[in-house]
Parts: sequence; C-alpha cells; structure tokens
Amino acid sequence: MQPESGIPSSFKVKKEAFSVTFRVFRDTQEVASKEIIRLRKSPEVKQIQVKENGLVGILFIPPSDKPLPVIITLSGSNGGLGENRAQLLASHGFAVLALGYFGVEGLPSNLQDIPLEYFETSFNWIKTQPNLDSSHVGVYGASRGGELSLILGAWFPESVQSIVAAVPSSVIYGGLSETPVNAWQYHGKPLAPFAPVPPTDFDNGRGDDAANPANTLTSFLEGMKDKKAFQDASILVERIQAPLLIISGGDDQMWPSAVYASQIEERLQKHQSNIYREHLYYPKAGHGINIPNLPQPGPVYYHPIGKKWFTMGGSIAEDQYASQDSWNKLIEFFDKTLKPQQKV
Repeated sequence: MQPESGIPSSFKVKKEAFSVTFRVFRDTQEVASKEIIRLRKSPEVKQIQVKENGLVGILFIPPSDKPLPVIITLSGSNGGLGENRAQLLASHGFAVLALGYFGVEGLPSNLQDIPLEYFETSFNWIKTQPNLDSSHVGVYGASRGGELSLILGAWFPESVQSIVAAVPSSVIYGGLSETPVNAWQYHGKPLAPFAPVPPTDFDNGRGDDAANPANTLTSFLEGMKDKKAFQDASILVERIQAPLLIISGGDDQMWPSAVYASQIEERLQKHQSNIYREHLYYPKAGHGINIPNLPQPGPVYYHPIGKKWFTMGGSIAEDQYASQDSWNKLIEFFDKTLKPQQKV
C-alpha cells in the first residue's frame, strides 16, 4: 500500500490497532467491502511507562506466571522509542523494553556523547524487576541501533544473552553533527576514534525533496579507504559472548551494511570467536528492512533529524520480502536463544 500522491512516507500511526478497508468497484458502483482490524500487539500485552533512574522507555509485557526473558529494542539515527517492533515482539511471549536514548523528552535531543552508563543502568534496572528474567536479556537494533546493539554486546558481555543487529555497521561512527563529535562514550571517554566519513553531497538541492534524494553510501565507502582510521574504529565484536544474528541488504544505499556484516564475520573468525552467529543477506533489499506487513516507506526516506530526503536503496517489493523473511527468522532466533528450554 502506497499513498495516492506517490510521495513515499513512513507509516506513522502509533495506535494499538488500526483498520484497513478494502472496497471493490464495478465501474463506479461499490459492490463489496471489507474492514480488517490490524493489531500491533495482543490485547493481553500490558504497556508500562518507564521513567526511573534516568531511563525513558516503554515496557511491553505479556501475561506470565514466571519471569519473562526481556528484549531491549533500540531505534536508529531517527531517535525516539521505536514502539512498533517492541509491541509486536511482546506478542510473541517476550517482555520488551522500547528504550529511548535520544530524541525523547528527558533525554538528549541528538545522537551525541551518549553515555554507555545509561544502558548499564537499564541492565541493572531489569535485575530489580521480579517479572523480568535478567539472565535472559536480548538487544535488537537497526542501523545506528544495530551498531549500538553490537557495542552493548561487546562492552557488557555478561549482561547480554542474544543480539539482533539489522543493517548495522562494523565500526563506531561519530554523532549527528555538522562538526565532528562522538556518538558514544563510557566513563567520560569515547569508545574509540570514530570512523571517517566525508560530507554527503547536498549540492543542487540534493536531499531537499523526494524526487532528488541524497545518497550517503558514497561517503561511507570513501571513508573506508583510510584503512587505518577505519580499522581503529572497529567494534570489538570478539568480546561478544552472545549468539548473534545480523541482517543486511545488498542494495543498501545509506551505508554498506552487507560489507559491514562480512567484516564482522571476518573479525570474529580472526579472533577465533566460537559464538553462534548467522547472517541473513538479502541481495536486492535496501536499508529499509523493518517489521513486515505495513506499508513500506519505499526506496527514499525523510530523515526527521537531518531534515533531508535520502535514498535507501532496494525496492518496496524486495524490502517487504526481506522484512517478512527476516522478521520470522529473528523471532525464531530469540525463541532459541532467550527462552531457557530452547537454548542454542
């Protein structure tokens, strides 16, 4: 489903349920119609606002007579809470914490100098909740959230038992700013020198509208040519002790997520890591691999922080296929790695 105007847009309805009406016409006469109610979460899933110890998020929790495994979902460079994937995951028998880290009231407005202590606090908070199983904690993020998921697994290996990183990077990148800034820090220091990225080309109105989107892939590939600086920014994935699922698109035009996925695997092999890992590679999909069965934003995207239009790569059909296939497989992955009776 796409808007009649032809202008790509994200599906932003945040209600727990919404309706879609199909109508059939013979010439101009309506001969049949059917309304379908779409649920974003099972009705029995509870939604609890979390505003404790500086944390800002929403906990979605299904009914259970015992502590549940918990998944922390992390948004990308658009910030916010990312409730959609969280409440859908909760409908599969997990407690899910949609955790904000910027772009939410009470938190930084931008992806800049985000302290890892914030996420450390979230792990400790989970330990204090009697209905959550702190020995079975997963993290799931996409794009910059995928980068963050790998970082959390590497910096807090004892606290993370499962990782899904969708279209992630293999290195630490800087924050969102016109001047160089760090995205992440720990104990007041940057995690590593961030990887170089030349400025994106916005000449001739590029990025000002959906018909003329900017392309960032070129900049990220150019930055990789400084091999030492790029290598120095590597995420230390060899520290990860949890099973790892990576999802990437071969036509990703935001950044080369499939190349990053290969680099992650190469680093794990080099350091003789024995963790279970799997890479779901979709050669014709772009950066828009997301939750399935919702209207896809299409191959271009308006970034709410950058205030520009960007090309995502892929196509509506290929991204939808990748979203459906990867969603089913990540549910299976979390089932196997977080539910105690089904460990890998």
